[in-house]
Amino acid sequence: MATIVHDYLRTHYANWVDEKIPALGNKTPRQAIRSAKGRQAVTELLESYEHLEARRVRDQGGQPFDFGFLWEQLGLQRNL
Repeated sequence: MATIVHDYLRTHYANWVDEKIPALGNKTPRQAIRSAKGRQAVTELLESYEHLEARRVRDQGGQPFDFGFLWEQLGLQRNL
């Protein structure tokens, strides 16, 4: 089951950096990071995804999905 979830999420987020996101004012994450405000919004969005994933793992078990490839594609640093 964990493999199915991870495969689904990997496919779902494969093109995320180039898809228009309503939470980013219908800009793609790649477009949004061109401004400081947009970079902050993308960072917060990725952090929210990671928090939701951590909650899923806490509640349901399994291994967390690693969103690291999105951070890397956008050249952003995680705020650890």
